[in-house]
Amino acid sequence: MLRYFFYFIIAVFSILILAILIPAKPVLEAKYIIQEVKIPSTGETLYFKQKTWGVANSSVINSLSKSQKETINEKEDICYNWGETFFYQTKDDTLTILTMELAHKPISFNTVAIISQIKIEDNQRFNELLDTYKDKGFHKFPATKDSK
Repeated sequence: MLRYFFYFIIAVFSILILAILIPAKPVLEAKYIIQEVKIPSTGETLYFKQKTWGVANSSVINSLSKSQKETINEKEDICYNWGETFFYQTKDDTLTILTMELAHKPISFNTVAIISQIKIEDNQRFNELLDTYKDKGFHKFPATKDSK
């Protein structure tokens, strides 16, 4: 019985030491990437957002939003729940998004600009776009240093 008491005390002290050494807030805190997109002929500004959170930032959601705030509202934003890279192009009054999966557009997402989503057929086509999207006049989200 005394042996189990010592095991319990060791476990409690171990947990306390880990709690002090590994602060939880930075690990679990959400991080945002926000990229502004201007629609030429309408003058509208929309925002691509990526939110990552959780241990090792393993949970990801992307969205297209009318708000620049560091939030993603699934009732008002066009949400891509699979956290993928996608490609976009603005021309006149249209924002074209190339994506592996189409997202639902909420009724409350009202814009003058036309939002067009085009599904990328397969991984092979996606990988080709990673190499050729700039030549085709597209941008990548989330942007990387080499994609700007």
